[in-house]
Amino acid sequence: MTPVGTAALRLLALSADIDSTIAAIRLLEPLGALALAQGHLLRARSFHQATRADLAWADVAIVQRPTGVRAQRLVERLCAIGTPWVCDLDDLLTDVPAFSTHHTALRDGAQALVGTLRRASAITVPVAPLAQALERRLGSAGPPMHTVPNHAPPLRAQQAVHDDSVAPRATLVVASSDTVRVDFIVPALRALAREPGFQVLAIGPIAATLAAAGIAVQPRPLMARAAFLDLLVACVNPIGWIPLDDSLFSQCKSPIKFFDYAVAGVPALCSRVSPYIEVVDDGRTGRLIENDPLLWQAAALELAHSAAKRAAMVQAAAAAVAEHHNLALSVMCWQAVLSSVDRAASARHGHSLSMVDRLFDVGERTFARLRDLNRSRMRRRQKSQTKAP
Repeated sequence: MTPVGTAALRLLALSADIDSTIAAIRLLEPLGALALAQGHLLRARSFHQATRADLAWADVAIVQRPTGVRAQRLVERLCAIGTPWVCDLDDLLTDVPAFSTHHTALRDGAQALVGTLRRASAITVPVAPLAQALERRLGSAGPPMHTVPNHAPPLRAQQAVHDDSVAPRATLVVASSDTVRVDFIVPALRALAREPGFQVLAIGPIAATLAAAGIAVQPRPLMARAAFLDLLVACVNPIGWIPLDDSLFSQCKSPIKFFDYAVAGVPALCSRVSPYIEVVDDGRTGRLIENDPLLWQAAALELAHSAAKRAAMVQAAAAAVAEHHNLALSVMCWQAVLSSVDRAASARHGHSLSMVDRLFDVGERTFARLRDLNRSRMRRRQKSQTKAP
């Protein structure tokens, strides 16, 4: 790669939870690879960890999903000291549907978020429909918009088992990181769960929704991406379900779950809506299905009856994902983003801290450590309660 600008940049990645899967996919993995290739420095902080010294250090800040008071204060500080900052959004957070668990909080803060977005040097999103929706929302006052696609993880050495001679006959896998509409798959899943040799594995909030609808499920909590892939490759005769409604919010999503299924050897049944119609070759790399329960049931039965068909589908999907949705493409797109803000960043190279700022940081670091300790205690307590009989 050709280095951006004339000097290495100090890049500060900020997220509500810098250890989260989405922070790794959107920021840490591609920016880390870019920094390694071009000699930039990358520093990563959660919103509650970031200090004035971190903000002053950065030539460019990348702020993921800047919702909430703490994120907006960090943005205010970046603007005050003249640091170029890029806003990264992976969802249409200005227009969250009522079925989302985050609807109320994000609805109430939507106007403040719009104001924050307008102050960014640039905005990055994973798919073009999201860029277009945000451009309409922000109007002519919006900053430049860049599409930085999400990338697939490397192909797993171990793949999920597809063998018609072993049980279960089919493991129907359904996963979600938020509440989603499932009315068009519930009748199909309910009928299939009664079929001999069929089982339903549900990961995330969707597990409780399906159980409440009377479907016998094997529930699993949300988990990191690596753990999710480990779970997928351990499945026998899996068929992945990716239901999605046709709302504007859903059309602005990324097809990242299809990527995960592809590299783990899980054939995917996807709703025939964006973003899946853009990446799935129907019948070859996956299935695109209208949101009709009978069609979902028929498609699942067709795949369940043929391990050979499932194996051919996952092989084609893995090849397509590796070629068209790899980390190198994300890195190249981030390079273009940095080039767009590089002139101001190159001329800047840091900001001096006043004595007041230094004293302020002492308190900020102390509170950040206390918050981290408290969160660690809560995680240990939750794990112990989960393990208790």
